[in-house]
Amino acid sequence: MKKQEISEEDKKAEKKKLDIKVKDLEGKRKKLMVATEEKREEIEVELQELKYSATINMLRICEPYVTWGIPNLKSVRELVYKRGFVKIRGQRIPITSNEIIENKLGKLGIICVEDLIHEIFTVGNNFKFASNFLWPFKV
Repeated sequence: MKKQEISEEDKKAEKKKLDIKVKDLEGKRKKLMVATEEKREEIEVELQELKYSATINMLRICEPYVTWGIPNLKSVRELVYKRGFVKIRGQRIPITSNEIIENKLGKLGIICVEDLIHEIFTVGNNFKFASNFLWPFKV
């Protein structure tokens, strides 16, 4: 199989994306879950890094079943403040104070909710840790 080259446009598109599963059609659900790497049964929003055009092509295939795009700062901020939960020892804990964030991500320089939002929005150096710390958003 020929290795796919990454164009300059694709490199510029290395940004975050917002996936929202909007439909559940019988028989297509399993393929959809695999295509979007979605493993949960509830409607969820997941912030991920957008790296390759292959990912975009996969999203275009399942476009009738999901909506996606690049979120703005306001959207990220509203999601975190209104629906933000974190994973601590496998439990879903609401973000009630900056102390929760500082205890887990303080060593990475993320000490408050705004730092977490900034890291997610800008896809900073600690994006992977910050996004894994957040529980998937339920809408």
